[in-house]
Amino acid sequence: MKASADWSDAENAIWQRLNQQIAVQFADDDAWGSLKTHGLVIANTTAE
Repeated sequence: MKASADWSDAENAIWQRLNQQIAVQFADDDAWGSLKTHGLVIANTTAE
């Protein structure tokens, strides 16, 4: 998925932060069973 060309600077910053967080999570633990936990972390990060 790519960032949208019509996103604001704030939305692009959120997008970049989330992509970095996802990369870190999968680098630390890429087990299928951890996907739910990763999703919850991403949801919480998005809500901040």
